[in-house]
Amino acid sequence: MTKNKTTQQWYGLFPEEKLNAVCFPAGKHISSATPIKQEVFKDITNTHINIVYNIVNKYEWTNRIYHYFDLNAGPEPELDVCSALSFLENIKESRKKQRYRYKSQPMEFKAVLIDKDDNRLKDLSNRIDKFLEIKVKDPKEKKVFNDSIDIIRGNNEKILKDYMALSRNMYGILYHDPFGEPSFDILKEFAKHYPRMDIVLNCNCGTIKRTKNSATCKNSKTLKEHIDEMSKDHIVCSNKLRTCWQWLMMIFTNWDKYPRGRYVNVISGTSEWDNIMFKAVHTNEEIRKWNIGQLNLFK
Repeated sequence: MTKNKTTQQWYGLFPEEKLNAVCFPAGKHISSATPIKQEVFKDITNTHINIVYNIVNKYEWTNRIYHYFDLNAGPEPELDVCSALSFLENIKESRKKQRYRYKSQPMEFKAVLIDKDDNRLKDLSNRIDKFLEIKVKDPKEKKVFNDSIDIIRGNNEKILKDYMALSRNMYGILYHDPFGEPSFDILKEFAKHYPRMDIVLNCNCGTIKRTKNSATCKNSKTLKEHIDEMSKDHIVCSNKLRTCWQWLMMIFTNWDKYPRGRYVNVISGTSEWDNIMFKAVHTNEEIRKWNIGQLNLFK
């Protein structure tokens, strides 16, 4: 572990990742991986919105409202971009394309933006107001956006359960990007309840390892064990663990032909997936012992 003036210490797991990491003062939740994360997420939602649009136009029985749940929607003050605005930008462009290029009625949407921090939500609300003022000029379209966005402060698990009385035929994305360990219990419940909704998780693998190996923490499961309990048949993940915190972006879906992107392109069940999971689940010490064991097999 190495020390830095602006933080107590690194909980380093893979030394080579420290070269790509940036330290920030206590209470800051951004790193060198954050701009990449925002770019990746915007690409994911853009692709997903287009997929759902094609589905709802092909099948009349589908729920024609695109649902977006953001469990950690409050933006970082230091950054101009955030997940909620990335989604709204994508849905704005998609609706414009549907209306003018495809000459069809734009797909409706519902965005549920949740955070427990009041200041972050006030910041988010101000950013959305500015976004609508500058980028959504048409009064009717602006009303659609205002009517389609819910900004809610509170416990994301409790709030999400309140929405889980909605139709099981919903399409869309739930996004979870926690500072610490993910809320796996609510993700598992949501995945089981909504088979057609996909889940995007930006996961801090290092935190899960530390809590699992700590006698004072309740967590007793590895990331792989949590994943195996998700009611989704397929997972697509990013092609590497990023920074010393080992961030991993994952998409949980039931679609076996989910398109791979530039960063999120590793499919569960492949050797590349197994390699990433091995690093995401095991600590440096566990990997070191495993490597020694493998070398001993050839002695």
